[in-house]
Amino acid sequence: VGDPVPLVLADGSIHRAETLTAAAIEELVRWARPQHRPDVAAVAVPAHWPDRMVGALRAAVPHLRVVSDAAAAFTALQTNPGLPAHGVVALCDFGATGSSITLADADHGFATIGETVRLDVFSGDLVDRAVLQHVLAGLDVDPASTSHVASLGELRNQCRAAKERLSVETATGLVHGRTAIRLTRHEVDTLIAGPLEQFIEALTGMLYRHRIAPAQLAAIATVGGGARIPLVTQRLSETLRRPVITTPYAQVAAAAGAEMLAVRGAVYEAPTTSAPALVQDPTMAAALPLAWSAETVDLAAAD
Repeated sequence: VGDPVPLVLADGSIHRAETLTAAAIEELVRWARPQHRPDVAAVAVPAHWPDRMVGALRAAVPHLRVVSDAAAAFTALQTNPGLPAHGVVALCDFGATGSSITLADADHGFATIGETVRLDVFSGDLVDRAVLQHVLAGLDVDPASTSHVASLGELRNQCRAAKERLSVETATGLVHGRTAIRLTRHEVDTLIAGPLEQFIEALTGMLYRHRIAPAQLAAIATVGGGARIPLVTQRLSETLRRPVITTPYAQVAAAAGAEMLAVRGAVYEAPTTSAPALVQDPTMAAALPLAWSAETVDLAAAD
């Protein structure tokens, strides 16, 4: 998104990335709400995106409010289960392709402190690969063999599902061909301990760069699919000695918060006043028209 070099599709057609993204968002909303378009809506974008990318997407979806996923996550967590009203809160977002850290000042409406830091050392994809490799090590399978491509794809899906089950169970099972495989939470914890420690070191380093001692943190907030992993909460709490706040629906916290911000924006927007922003973040949209328009995205062209 925001790259001046367009994408060339298989049929030879040329499209800007933000145009395709806008079309995908439109199609997703039509699937989710086929009978009635929402009167207001928002889309959360990665907090580490530069202004160039945010501006490009905002121009492509003028009917949406574009907000930082960090701002959206703070909004969702503040609503439920609640966040401290004072002090600094560190938001750790554990996503599929990477993780990010955002510091915010609760005393000033969760205004962000510095820039969001994006990290590749710990991610859902990394955990999935580690679990798959661990399971394969106990099987008589050659991953490079083309004859095993389909079965490996299924095994990869099973490993991902097993990892998610181990967030609430201590042991689970998989099946590969005629072989039953037992996988335990302890095994997964051992696999991810190293990358997780690297993430915590990055968080600690970020705090000290901003001259914030861990003891000065009011809380650590976690969102994203990785926030559901028990070891993540355990190691953050043990290392930083601060309360860790999350939600059972951490993987959709940003989406839930974006919806709240869209509704709040619609309530407060007026021609003579600015909509109050919960977080003073550069990716927070200015007052934008929020009514849906079928003409804003050319799906036929995108297809």
